[in-house]
Amino acid sequence: DENDICEPISHSVLDNIKWEDYDAVVISDYCKGFLNEDDIKYISLKHPLTFLDSKKLLGEWAHNISFIKINFHEYERNEEILKNDPILKNKTIITRGKYGCEFQEKNYPTKEVPVKDVSGAGDTFLAGLVHNYTSTKNIESAIEFAQQCTIIVIQKTGVSTI
Repeated sequence: DENDICEPISHSVLDNIKWEDYDAVVISDYCKGFLNEDDIKYISLKHPLTFLDSKKLLGEWAHNISFIKINFHEYERNEEILKNDPILKNKTIITRGKYGCEFQEKNYPTKEVPVKDVSGAGDTFLAGLVHNYTSTKNIESAIEFAQQCTIIVIQKTGVSTI
């Protein structure tokens, strides 16, 4: 994956989206060159409910994102930034595998299960989080649901659906 790159998105594409037609916007950014920080900031200003999963170092460009999901490795890369930026820290959910996840300095433990494959676990967590949050508007409920979804997927071999 690290050597894959793509053409940047055209701003005319972003300008033509009818943002009000969507309940939420999910930005999965794996640093392939498709989105830059300005694009993500633009999207977050266009829609009131945005979720971000990014491999980029976080910064002010993410202040308008509603929720940011990062894994523990990404947290370690962003730890100093989050310590010094309460806006980002307050909206960041850190997934920690068998140690659950953290949000606003609270740990949400998960059930330990036999793991067959963690491929897609982060994407499953994000999908479950968004799905539940858009219907409940309760982030704690959404985190718990996302963890339940992830538990199902990691017990299967290969990338799978629930």
